[in-house]
Amino acid sequence: MLIDLRGAIEYAGSAPAWGGTSMAQEKWALSGLYYDICSSNVPCPCWWGISKPTKNGVCEFFNLFNLRTGRFGGTDLSGLSVVMAGNFAGLAMDGNWHVGLYVDARANDEQRRAIVAIYSGEAGGVPGQLKGFIKEVKGVKPVPIDYRDDGKAFQLKIGSVGEARGSLLKGGREAAPVRAENTFLEPAMGLTEALTNFRTSTFTYNDADFGWRWDNSGQNVWRAGFNWSGG
Repeated sequence: MLIDLRGAIEYAGSAPAWGGTSMAQEKWALSGLYYDICSSNVPCPCWWGISKPTKNGVCEFFNLFNLRTGRFGGTDLSGLSVVMAGNFAGLAMDGNWHVGLYVDARANDEQRRAIVAIYSGEAGGVPGQLKGFIKEVKGVKPVPIDYRDDGKAFQLKIGSVGEARGSLLKGGREAAPVRAENTFLEPAMGLTEALTNFRTSTFTYNDADFGWRWDNSGQNVWRAGFNWSGG
């Protein structure tokens, strides 16, 4: 069920109208693990900014943020997870992003407001720099987000609508992960380390509210630490 966060977001259908909130003036900081789970072949070319996604020029993605630490003013966000689902056609930096936001169901009203203020870009920081690339906002949903990671494999379940599982990609030296450094999008995404490459065994999604459905199992995943702040 879509929620209206009492003015924190509006649903415009064809325009990126997250809406404003006075909370956007708070100082905030987030750090944790970021996963870019997508429909492109391994390795996904979008991070170099020179190639289109490999699935008919369209990227279908989950961006998972597991917040190891997080604070928005006096609101603690540590331990929560956020997933942005969406798609875009063409180069990532050309914009045309269509997105929907899933907020950890464990978050209370104040925490959900803070997360929307951050991820809408209204509170500045990295999301504030990226919000101009978003063409359409489908909405915001509170859902149970089950995320687990042992360093070699991960699993993600987004309520009843989405699931992703994957493991480290094996390179020439089996004991070392496959990594990509100094990619074009790293500074824009506020990453704190090189991207580590995974491959999904499962990547499925079906949300009638947002009008999206896909099965992109067997495709690319990038993982890295991130550190954002604003306000």
